[in-house]
Amino acid sequence: VMNCCVDRSQVVQVKPKKPKSSRRRGSAHHDGDDEEVPAAPPGMEDDFYPVQCNECSTVVAMQDLDEVYHFFNIIASEP
Repeated sequence: VMNCCVDRSQVVQVKPKKPKSSRRRGSAHHDGDDEEVPAAPPGMEDDFYPVQCNECSTVVAMQDLDEVYHFFNIIASEP
């Protein structure tokens, strides 16, 4: 990875999303059989470090604990 730096002074925790309800829209019939989704157990969160651009300090990615970069809204360029 070029022109970026990992900010190890901050840790961002991301919790898994709950699945969306499968109820259909506009359904007049409701039998009350909604299942409750249990909360994520402690320790199931993912920790990430913010990755900033060296030129403008914008957060352009996150690095997980396995040192894998997860970029978002980035266009690749040639050096």
